[in-house]
Amino acid sequence: MWLSKPRGAGALSAAIYLAGAALFLWSARPDMAWGDSADFVLSAHYLGVAHPTGYPLVTLLGKLALAVPTGEAGFRFGLVSVLSAAAALAVFFRVAARLGGAPAGVYAALVLGASTFLWSSAVALEVYTLNLLFCVALLALALPSGGAGRAWAAVFFAGAVGLGNHGTLAFPALLLGAAGLWTNRRSLPLVLFCGAFIICAGLSAYASLPLMSARSDLFDWNLVERAGNLPVLMSGRDFWVAGEYKAAIMLAAAKSLAGSLLSQSSILLAAGAAAAFFISPAAGFRRWLLAGVFALGAFFPVMYPTHEKEEFFLPACAAFLLLGAAGLGALAGKANPAPARKLAAVVIAAACVAHPAWLLYRNNRLFAVRLDDSPRAYSEAILRDAPRDAIIFIDHVANDTVAPPLHYQFIPNVRRDAFVFHRLYLAFPWYAGYMGERARGQGHPAAIPEIDLAVESGKQYPLTPEEFARLREGRTINLPSVNIQTAKIAEANAGRCDVLANTTRMFHNPILESTMTPLPSGSLFALNAREGTPRDESPPALASAGSLSSVFDALTADMLTERARHFADSGRHSDVVSSLSLALQYSQNETIHCGLADAHAKLGASAEAEKFRALCADWKLKAYDIF
Repeated sequence: MWLSKPRGAGALSAAIYLAGAALFLWSARPDMAWGDSADFVLSAHYLGVAHPTGYPLVTLLGKLALAVPTGEAGFRFGLVSVLSAAAALAVFFRVAARLGGAPAGVYAALVLGASTFLWSSAVALEVYTLNLLFCVALLALALPSGGAGRAWAAVFFAGAVGLGNHGTLAFPALLLGAAGLWTNRRSLPLVLFCGAFIICAGLSAYASLPLMSARSDLFDWNLVERAGNLPVLMSGRDFWVAGEYKAAIMLAAAKSLAGSLLSQSSILLAAGAAAAFFISPAAGFRRWLLAGVFALGAFFPVMYPTHEKEEFFLPACAAFLLLGAAGLGALAGKANPAPARKLAAVVIAAACVAHPAWLLYRNNRLFAVRLDDSPRAYSEAILRDAPRDAIIFIDHVANDTVAPPLHYQFIPNVRRDAFVFHRLYLAFPWYAGYMGERARGQGHPAAIPEIDLAVESGKQYPLTPEEFARLREGRTINLPSVNIQTAKIAEANAGRCDVLANTTRMFHNPILESTMTPLPSGSLFALNAREGTPRDESPPALASAGSLSSVFDALTADMLTERARHFADSGRHSDVVSSLSLALQYSQNETIHCGLADAHAKLGASAEAEKFRALCADWKLKAYDIF
């Protein structure tokens, strides 16, 4: 069904917006976050081009947010996520209230706002809440429209504008667009012509990317001032992962997302979602549109190998809750006699209080986000420990992009002489050339040689058959090509400038082990130590910074574990114990416990060696998942 606008809907919508804004603003980050946040903030600050698909809309909105006169750059950019999340909640309520009545709409909106799906996205410096805002706006336009041409024109335009924020909006937008074409099929040629014009107008934000690319030497992903590169960026081809689309991984992702959704929903909403398909047959068009949005919204996070699955699943979560509100309202309306209707109203009112309160308690870790300054602590340690004019290779750890050092290098202007280089992006054929241009734009002496991988693939490198196939075929996530280019860059800068890395975990392969011997250097590892350059091997200061972030914990534990590996190779077993004992404050895993057992044994501390040997055995059992 599609109810008439409930009385007081405007006031309730405003109240939900203010409540959401208060919650999200209270728990907002003080500055930078992990992941791609630094890329977005820097692109907005310099009006550059972010990673695929370019995200021109959030770049332009972020530029406006950075003009706010208070707070750090990361906090100001984060206002885009905070305010988009609050606005999405308000629009979501309007749709839910029209589907199931105001009480069911309030309940569904409060559940969505306190869930990890929306709350974690609202405190991230990302594009997901703006994507949700466009998705619920499309539903608000499409669901009541019937055959109204103007409403469908607005759907086409809003969908196209929203694609300037995130490409996954294409899934619900295409479904709703197809519904619009079907309802206006009698004038299909005119609709197609006008729709194409409206969509092109909506996509015009992408026209800003070549202009941004032409003016920015520092942040210019894929060099899109060259006309042929823009479609590559917009398609996201760089991130099409080869060989990772496996049924077992997809099934595990589907189970995880379903478990998270159902554990944060309720029997009331789940029953409502099921009932929506059996009550009010006249509402079939709308309920099947919502079901389609749910299915298409769930498709990408299930299919694509990313750790940001809940964030990508956000539109599907909203569609599920809208179905729940529609069915719940219909069930309450059919309750008979009058005492049963009153009881249904009391149950929904009680759920409006108890369920969101429980979710706030369940997800209370998100309140601590406002205290998390670990990206700054890690970045400042990295930049502090780098010699002048150093190249700093950054590898990803904990399945997350380690981009904050780039942010703190530029916006607070901590170390403009250093050159931060995301090593794994060398898998993209154009990336080395882009980094060379950035080095020149930054005035850095780094030498980034041109490397012909077609020639390199014909040389004799110590590779497995699978690695050799990846190198020859130029597949994405091509670690052999990354390692070959790493060795060539380190060689080209020998005697020119220091090359360091934040971790050597991925350096244990024949290509790199045969060309360099990394040495611990504070919180970094020196790859091509120049003669006469002092090497500080004291324990890094960042280990005492404290953490509220699993990424920071993983990075710190990894760095301390890699230091211990180098100390073990040098026979410095006391240093191994010191480093791994510190690592235990950040992580508990097999590598740390087994390393401590070996080091204590070599130092003659048999009791400690036996203790850690037992812990090592326990962790090995966990790894094999015997129980």
